[in-house]
Order: sequence, then C-alpha cells, then structure tokens
Amino acid sequence: MEIGVDVVIPTFRRPEALSKCLLSLEKQTVMPDSIEVVDDSDTDYGPGTSRNIGWKRGSASVVASLDDDCIASP
Repeated sequence: MEIGVDVVIPTFRRPEALSKCLLSLEKQTVMPDSIEVVDDSDTDYGPGTSRNIGWKRGSASVVASLDDDCIASP
C-alpha cells in the first residue's frame, strides 16, 4: 500500500526563501502528491490559517507542513 503525501507551505513575502524550499522538494526520494503553497501576503491570516487552507486543498492521506524558509533533506 502506497501512502500519498501533500506538502503545505505558507509564505509571506519571501520569494527567495520559498524558491529554495521548493527546489529542496524536487530533490526528495519520494515525491509529494501535491505541493500547496498558500501566499498569505494579501490577507495576513497567519501561518496556522494558511496551513489549514493548504491541507484542505490536497487529497493525500498524509500532510507535511514546511515553512517557506525550511530546506527539506532528501
């Protein structure tokens, strides 16, 4: 049985950091089913609300959350 993974990344006006985070996800040995980036720049709900928005968009049985300034290890 294969388990799917969605990755949720809240971001707030840090495009350079987000770019590095997304590049690190491309180097994973198991690719996520989806990567949900929630740009909070216009609404400023905060990362918790943005994570909730993101996990509702996905459909995998497992949800991983990364901040936009995190680099995922392969």
